[in-house]
Amino acid sequence: MGSHTRLLGRLLLGALLALVAVGTWTRQDVLRRWLRAQTGEELLAAQVRALGHLVSGYLRPRPATEPLRPVRHADLFPFGVNTFLQNETDPRRVERTLALIEAAGFRWIRQEFPWEDLEIHRKGWFVDLRNREIRNAWIKYDYIVERAEAHELTIIARLSNPPAWARARGNEVGPQAPPDNLPGFLRLRASRGPALPGAHPLLSDLE
Repeated sequence: MGSHTRLLGRLLLGALLALVAVGTWTRQDVLRRWLRAQTGEELLAAQVRALGHLVSGYLRPRPATEPLRPVRHADLFPFGVNTFLQNETDPRRVERTLALIEAAGFRWIRQEFPWEDLEIHRKGWFVDLRNREIRNAWIKYDYIVERAEAHELTIIARLSNPPAWARARGNEVGPQAPPDNLPGFLRLRASRGPALPGAHPLLSDLE
């Protein structure tokens, strides 16, 4: 700030202080109302101090900013819902849940895809022999993906829980799969076709 600007600021601040002093003895109500409107303060000392800050703010050089630019990713909806739809036994409840999520204005879900619920019994075999019946292990997840797309919801797939056969020592050491099994599963998942189109897996549980 140059000497001329500093001098101008001092003169302006002095004039305002003189105005406050004169107004205090003459038209106190009018001046106090004006100071209150300008500063938001109630006490005279606080009003004078705030007025000085206000004047000094106008005298400071303004930053040289660039022209306004579009904000990146502003078109992406930031809110989503964690879902565990694989635990629902009734497909109608899956449909209702996704309909409620869409109606609430959300645009994406983070859905869990437990490895142990897909490649259940052995490597490369996506068959579910539990509950005394033979089922395609992908059916439940295909339905979740299909209904999510119908409700225009993007899926962030959370891959978790490798099966016991994929762990180095079964269930003894926790969910840590040997590194040679996970890449094969991911390649199969990525090339599945209708399963998980456009989904982005989060591998936090398996890294």
